[in-house]
Amino acid sequence: MTGLLPFSRLKTYPLTIRAVVPIRGLLFPASKFPELYHRIPELTQRLVGMLTDRVRSVTQVEQQSQKLRRWENYPPAWPMS
Repeated sequence: MTGLLPFSRLKTYPLTIRAVVPIRGLLFPASKFPELYHRIPELTQRLVGMLTDRVRSVTQVEQQSQKLRRWENYPPAWPMS
């Protein structure tokens, strides 16, 4: 699942997706999220969980990227051939 999720502060989702195999997709207008919360509370819990996972994943990638950038300033510990 990708795209804008309920409770996200994201206003636009700048992404282009191309499928290489047949897929099923659903376009759901964000304006209908409140009605969705009311009708299917279990789905809302799942979507919030997915948003939390997405935040955790992005944070982890950013931390790894910062660590790699710090190491770029150090000379190699062994001779490079």
